[in-house]
Amino acid sequence: MKAIILPAKPDGFGAHLHESLWPLLGRPLIDVQLDALGEFGMREVWVILRYRPYGLDRHLQARMASSRALPLMTTVRLERSDRGLLGTLKRTSRFITETTLVLPADMVPPADLGACVTEHRANGVWLTEILDPSGSACFLLEPELLALLGDRGELFPDMLAGAGHAVRSRFHPGLARLGTPQGFLAAHAQLLTSRYVHPTARVHPAAKLAERVWIGPGCWVARDATISDGTVMLEGSKAERGARLEGVVVLPHVRVGKAARFRQSIVTSEGAFSEGGFTSEVDPDVLSSTRRNPRGESLHQGLDMALAAVALLLLAPLLLLVALIIRLDSPGPVFFSQLRVGQDRRGRLKGRVFELYKFRTMHVDADSRLAELKAQNAYGSGPFFKLENDPRITRVGNFLRKASLDELPQLLNVVLGDMRLVGNRPLPVYEAEALSEEWQRMRFTCPAGITGLWQISGRSDLSEHERMVLDTVYSVTRSFWSDWVILLKTLPALLLRRGAR
Repeated sequence: MKAIILPAKPDGFGAHLHESLWPLLGRPLIDVQLDALGEFGMREVWVILRYRPYGLDRHLQARMASSRALPLMTTVRLERSDRGLLGTLKRTSRFITETTLVLPADMVPPADLGACVTEHRANGVWLTEILDPSGSACFLLEPELLALLGDRGELFPDMLAGAGHAVRSRFHPGLARLGTPQGFLAAHAQLLTSRYVHPTARVHPAAKLAERVWIGPGCWVARDATISDGTVMLEGSKAERGARLEGVVVLPHVRVGKAARFRQSIVTSEGAFSEGGFTSEVDPDVLSSTRRNPRGESLHQGLDMALAAVALLLLAPLLLLVALIIRLDSPGPVFFSQLRVGQDRRGRLKGRVFELYKFRTMHVDADSRLAELKAQNAYGSGPFFKLENDPRITRVGNFLRKASLDELPQLLNVVLGDMRLVGNRPLPVYEAEALSEEWQRMRFTCPAGITGLWQISGRSDLSEHERMVLDTVYSVTRSFWSDWVILLKTLPALLLRRGAR
């Protein structure tokens, strides 16, 4: 017997993390699925993705290297266009040579899968639809069914049954789909039969724990906190004094503040998902993250801040001179500030938004003229914007850009902790919103910087795609020493004005 795991369509929840990696009592769902299928006796599983997330690749590689993994052949295939269930089945027709389970990527396999398969074969049908309480389904199908299916769209068993073909539907109350808040909470509640506290978790003696709770590794429950039945605290989460959690799942590394109250919801560091949708929470005294920068990373940032402060003092006369020239050259403010998106994969823009400071190099009406100039974008219709001869740039601004002197006020951003000396360039909001693919958004996992791999590799001489690739490469290869190499290479790049426009 074989299985196909299809891309799911998450209902808002979990969109920031690939559905295969959603945690079920601390275990990624893909592990739960593959282990269940392997124990049943599946010989081969084909995992189909809409995009190839970096985290899932790493996880599957680690799983294959682990001796604990069951001997199950797992093939991962990238499906770039959404062909619907029918189109995907047609694409995998060579794989479906025997009874095959088709399972959404956000669904936990039926606990009694063996009984379902036995019933399917005993009924002599080509298709068995197994429905969960919300109406979502997984399927058991035979190869003969493929000849009846179209090339695109979804599979509707009632249409096949109406045409006289052998189809059977059955309801399975224990089937769980994690793609909705209700399904995610229900799946965890079904697994809670007793109290579990991981050996590395810390629970204050004055905390109140119900009988059906799960406290994961590295968690901390403070005094007077109340953890009621059905509550799951995943790795590294924290409930402070007086917090009350009733039937919730706290995602990894989330801090629930003092006297905070949450009920029947999935708690993240930015808010909570419940049956009514997502409720944002911006007060750090209610919700925040428990993640802290590693000591080496904190020292690295501290060194950057100290160097930037010294540079500001040493360059103060030059900064004053540039400010005076800008004031005399054209009307308007000396400095220009713009909202940019930097590090941290959080929120709608997948990054932290801050104000970036530069010397003004354009006329004051530059933003209002942007729309009329977009057709002349040197990068075409992509997310980045650049003009070969931008008419909005002032005479002095042209010189400042070529000499990169307009970037000097960003040393203040480094001192404030918004940026680092080396990193990926922080993007304007409209450019960050246009990055839709997972590999492109990986650029936000590393700090925003004044200089970086793009700047020393040609800057504006590079294509849009080359720039995005360099950003992604830097995000997965950066280190303390590589940052210093980039910093040292920045000076000759500035002197030679490579790609400066």
